[in-house]
Amino acid sequence: MLTPALSAYRPRTGSRASREMQQSLWACLHDAGLTLLQSDLMLRTVTLTLEIEYLRRYAGLPVDTGWVLESHEVTRVTARTWLPWPGSAPDVHGLSREQESMAIAEWQAKGRTTSLGWRDFEQAVADGGLWLSDADFSERDDAVVLTGCGNHQDNDRFFEFEIVAKRLNCRRTDGTELTVAALLELGNRYWDAFEKRTRPPD
Repeated sequence: MLTPALSAYRPRTGSRASREMQQSLWACLHDAGLTLLQSDLMLRTVTLTLEIEYLRRYAGLPVDTGWVLESHEVTRVTARTWLPWPGSAPDVHGLSREQESMAIAEWQAKGRTTSLGWRDFEQAVADGGLWLSDADFSERDDAVVLTGCGNHQDNDRFFEFEIVAKRLNCRRTDGTELTVAALLELGNRYWDAFEKRTRPPD
């Protein structure tokens, strides 16, 4: 059973947010399901297969349609996970929401982020997939960087990752070639429409 503290965990570090020339992919990858992660050392590629249910429905695509992000000429991959403090999780029964949040934050602060082998990260994805909570894309003079974070779909374990490569390609699983910018634009259109649907009348 998940503790309230673990299931509520979100990243606290600011290293990714401080990177220059960074484009947030939240609009298209928030709540995306990372269902498959494949690396090919010989071809120097890392491939992410994603299910983005709300974008699939919004675009009117077939139910089995997914998206693929493929990094080419990969030079670095890193993965990290959050390890909770092994002490007892806080007893939040009877606490106000504010008191509960404070208790959880104090408990989380005792945990630590630790590095993880890439093969272990691939296996974690294979063993149930990740719900992505956020992702970013950066273009540099000599590289592109894809970063993301999320929680395991089965046990809520938190992971974050970074892939540094020469280029990043995007396509749908039906073979339609796209760009990262086109995927992001689709996400922005979805959230604009969502806001209009949920906005209270004047």
